[in-house]
Amino acid sequence: MSRYIVKRSLSLVALTAALLVLTACSGGNLAFGVTAEQLVGTWSAGGELDTRLTLSEDGTLSATDWPASLDCQDNDADTVDDLPESERLDVSGTWEAGTDEVSHVVTLWLDNDVCPLGGSMAYVWRSVGGDLAMCLKIPQSVPGDELVPGQVLNLNLDVDDSERDIAACL
Repeated sequence: MSRYIVKRSLSLVALTAALLVLTACSGGNLAFGVTAEQLVGTWSAGGELDTRLTLSEDGTLSATDWPASLDCQDNDADTVDDLPESERLDVSGTWEAGTDEVSHVVTLWLDNDVCPLGGSMAYVWRSVGGDLAMCLKIPQSVPGDELVPGQVLNLNLDVDDSERDIAACL
C-alpha cells in the first residue's frame, strides 16, 4: 500500500510541475479564472476601428462596425492594418465564457444570416494594470504561438482610449 501512495504522490507532483511549466510558457498574461460576469459589457477596438462588441448577461451579443473579414466572409485580412479596408456589418448572436482550464476563452457565435462562417473564439488577457483585453486572431488559421502583434485584434472592456493597453494580447 505504501508503494501505491508513493507512486500516486510522485504522479501528482509531476502533474503539478508540468502545469506550472505550461502556465509559465503561455505568456503569463492569459486571464485564467475570468468569470462570465467580468466579461459582460461593451468592448471596443479603438484606433482606426470603430468596432464595438457588447456582451449581455443573458448570453446574447451585438456588434457594430464589425469587420466582415472577421468570421463573416472569406478572410482576406492578414493583419489588423487590413481590417479598415473590410466591409463593416452590424451583427448579433450569442456568446459563452469558458470554464475551468479554458476560463480565458470566449466563444462568439454570430447569426448565420449575416455571418455564414459562424463565429470564433477569443482569448481574454489581463494587462499589467489589471485591465481585460479580448483578443481575436487575424487570420484564424495562424496557430496562437506563431502570431505577431499585428495579427491580433484587441478589444478592450470599457476602457478610455488614453488608457488602452494595446500590447495586452501578446
